Amino acid sequence: MTPDYVYILSANILAVIAILGFFLNFAVLYVVIKDRKNLWKPINLIIVNLSIQDIFIAIFGCPLAFMAAISHGGLWTQLRCQWYAFMMTTLGIGNIGSITMMAIERWLMVRMSQTLSVGKAFMLAGAVWIYAFSLSLPPIIGWGEYGPESLNISCSVAWENYSSHNGKYIIYLFFFGSILPIAIIIASYISIIQHLKKSTDRIRNHYDFLIHYFFGLLEQCKQRDLKVIKMVVLMTVSFIITWAPYSYVALALYFFNYPAPPLVLVLPCLFAKSSIIYNPIIYAFRNEQFLKSFKKFFHINQ
Repeated sequence: MTPDYVYILSANILAVIAILGFFLNFAVLYVVIKDRKNLWKPINLIIVNLSIQDIFIAIFGCPLAFMAAISHGGLWTQLRCQWYAFMMTTLGIGNIGSITMMAIERWLMVRMSQTLSVGKAFMLAGAVWIYAFSLSLPPIIGWGEYGPESLNISCSVAWENYSSHNGKYIIYLFFFGSILPIAIIIASYISIIQHLKKSTDRIRNHYDFLIHYFFGLLEQCKQRDLKVIKMVVLMTVSFIITWAPYSYVALALYFFNYPAPPLVLVLPCLFAKSSIIYNPIIYAFRNEQFLKSFKKFFHINQ
């Protein structure tokens, strides 16, 4: 028997996540679209894609889970649970896909000296959705299974179903939805760091004034890139931290039949959903141009 306080606590946390997640991500969308002249850039368009995904979680995912918590898990029918799980899996995978695309965009900019066009940024955003659907659709068509989780407060992959076809889908999902994108992100940043280190070494090894001046300008450019890189790294770390407990519990449930207590079942799921709050905060405080536009359009004194 699950204590009432677990459902009450879950409902309150979900309400806070939904409200903050919606308004913070809406502010990002509003400012970027409103100030297209200054902010309509490839990296920002990928962030817009991420904000759209987070807004869907805020207006659909959290409220339905909130109602499920209020009803002590009595909200879900089989069909409702399946489609909720499909939607949330698509959006969650879309999040890591968007963050991966941001790392690739930074790698192209810094390491390969290639600037994406706005059109190509839109294509990358579309590719993220295709990638997300390719991982979330299999249970809908019979490979893998969706079901209730977290004391019936939410629905996701049926981690506690030990059938072989579900196990193969879980391995597929974790490899392409977690291990592979994180590996791409890490490889991108290692390559960027190596490139920036070589640029710095070149500056230190040249004493001719004109050459030193040229590389000094180059380094200033790199420093501007570095601010964006730090922002993307923070988003990546934030995403991994918020989703790691959920991943560990899910794997423990499937592979080790872990008898988790109620709070251990619920809190990782809620912590994962809270990721929709952190991205717009990191973006706002790490992007000087966005802060300037934000203060302008919301009439905040400088």
